[in-house]
Amino acid sequence: MPEVVRLTGGVARDPLRRLARPASLSIGEGEVVALFGPNGGGKTLLAGMLSGALPLSEGRLEYGFTPAAGRRLSDEVAYVSFRDAYGGNLPAYYQQRWNRWDGSGCPMVAEALGTAAGGPLADRVEPLLTRRVIELSTGELRLFRMARAVAGRPRLLFVDNPFIGLDAEARSQFATLLARLARTTTVVLLLCRRVEMPSFVTHVVGVEQRCVGPKLPRAKWEQTASAPAVGGGLSPADLDSLAALSAEGAVPSCDEVVSCRDVRISYDGHPVLRLDAWDVRRGECWALTGGNGSGKSTLLSLVCADNPMAYACRIRLFGAARGGGESIWDIKRRIGFVSPELFAVCNRPVAAVDVVAGGLHDTLGLLRRTSSAERDRCLAWMRLFGTEALADVPYTHLSGGEQRLVLLVRAFVKSPPLLVLDEPFQGLDDARLLRARALLDAYVRLGHRTLIMVSHYEDELPPCIDRRLALGET
Repeated sequence: MPEVVRLTGGVARDPLRRLARPASLSIGEGEVVALFGPNGGGKTLLAGMLSGALPLSEGRLEYGFTPAAGRRLSDEVAYVSFRDAYGGNLPAYYQQRWNRWDGSGCPMVAEALGTAAGGPLADRVEPLLTRRVIELSTGELRLFRMARAVAGRPRLLFVDNPFIGLDAEARSQFATLLARLARTTTVVLLLCRRVEMPSFVTHVVGVEQRCVGPKLPRAKWEQTASAPAVGGGLSPADLDSLAALSAEGAVPSCDEVVSCRDVRISYDGHPVLRLDAWDVRRGECWALTGGNGSGKSTLLSLVCADNPMAYACRIRLFGAARGGGESIWDIKRRIGFVSPELFAVCNRPVAAVDVVAGGLHDTLGLLRRTSSAERDRCLAWMRLFGTEALADVPYTHLSGGEQRLVLLVRAFVKSPPLLVLDEPFQGLDDARLLRARALLDAYVRLGHRTLIMVSHYEDELPPCIDRRLALGET
């Protein structure tokens, strides 16, 4: 079988982005390969070397094809990840996502795609062409990014965690799309959960503790792979630590946390959210459900005081009407928040513990010096989530899954009375997901906290969930 790419004895030039030992791997035509392993295991590093994004100091990288006339080698290799869906890590997009009248610098989908608009996915992206990139839901962003990547008809395509952020129907459609692409393009998937392993994968490469295992046929890998993680239970010491940290946060005396009436949000004539009435009381745990584009993230942006449209709606937060004189910081100090948008724009080259400390002051990274007491608090929370060893590692040098876990710890660090978690377990491997889920459930129960959570996976919802709000249903 002709080889598409071969890596022999590869060692990355950057000493902070190296595997534990030299890596070798070859991928042949007709193979669909999954790089599978836990967060921080080395999948992204291996993919970076195979794609040429991480230059080598030792070893050899060879491709089994020659670029066509007028094309560069980089045109033949594409990499799709959620973070670069906007075309860059621009924090301005986080606010522009909700300040839709400020459209300067925010391209239309048709403009951003260019000739890709008529590429292999033309029928799927056509309904999106007249909208701005920042207006797309998570699933639509995935489609947009894929359309841009495959428009150049690459020979080799890497897709990092292809199914995160997608509802069940979109996951099925996206799997069909990838299977179709795999007929003409060599596809390599980066995966950390066994439940997301698509049926069309032919070979699996285990990557763990920054070591690359052998490439195995799918059937043989399933026979030899470790059983999926189960449990996620907390020890008595974990519960004692969680109780002590939870007690440091204030619990408002007001029973009303959120009250919405007659919420109507639309942009450029495109309806985004319609909600007649919704009340959240102290200690309640809500799951927001609905397909991609149903308005879940928009509703959460109203709750978190990020969306100025809240002033045009009848919304009360912690017993006070929006526009009654409170600042957004008065609201945010009582909310722990995480979202895919936050992950997409957070890319500061500071220590992971400083990103966590930003949650104490509602900043991305640090804009002030952390006291020793604040650092100790951050480390205690990181220890609970199993990330203490990453405390002084630059955030930008962490894997995508490790970064998401750090942002989740950031949401807990001030022991807030309200947690607003938009797909909080995106990109976490099975073991870390189960532990984070158990910590979330215990935290809410210990302190009578309030939870509003979005997830497209039923098994991600903690047992404390006792109420549901379905959006996008008529």
